[in-house]
Amino acid sequence: MPTPAINKDLDVMEAYNSIIYSKPFCHAPTYLIGMAVAQLVLKYKDKKIGLGYQILGWFLAIIGALLSVYGIYGPSESVEIRAFYLSCYRLGWTASIGWLAFVCITGKGGIVNSFLSWNAFVSLGQLSYLVYLLHPMIMLYKTASLRERITYGHNELVFEFLTYTVIAFLLAYIGHTAVEKPFLTLEGIFFRNKAPGNVEINNSKEPVMICGVKTIDP
Repeated sequence: MPTPAINKDLDVMEAYNSIIYSKPFCHAPTYLIGMAVAQLVLKYKDKKIGLGYQILGWFLAIIGALLSVYGIYGPSESVEIRAFYLSCYRLGWTASIGWLAFVCITGKGGIVNSFLSWNAFVSLGQLSYLVYLLHPMIMLYKTASLRERITYGHNELVFEFLTYTVIAFLLAYIGHTAVEKPFLTLEGIFFRNKAPGNVEINNSKEPVMICGVKTIDP
């Protein structure tokens, strides 16, 4: 959230957060890009994409991601540059991630897909949504607890990022173990055979894996 790109005035930054950033319409374009990527996956998952188009796609995705993060370094004095960046940075980032998702899902991700499919990421992936939900509250709690001014620099930001990440994943693990996984298991037990046209009867008495838990049909 590049609020420093708008104004150095904290009142203006707060107004931006409450009036624009927190509203659903601000995030609608990224949601639509996700829908478009899903449609492209369904349409082109079995079609071959030329090497030239793949190179072009990777180039644009990398450039879009880098410009979205580093497009403005610190507050810019140009209103036009700030307006352009704030209008496009989220679209550029989402489109870049969309390309990454598209090539990995359709089997064209190569070494990137192999790396992202590493088993070590499975557990982290299960916690990612809870981390997304929890990390703003952790940041707000820490900010609200401050009683002295802090001079920010690269070192402080790196250590702060690592602290937020560790705490967020720790709390997400507790929430996943205590709340999310039990309810997913119950959902699997009660609704796995309830879908219309997808009723199966297991007569083999073999254990069935449901959300990581072995069960046996009666």
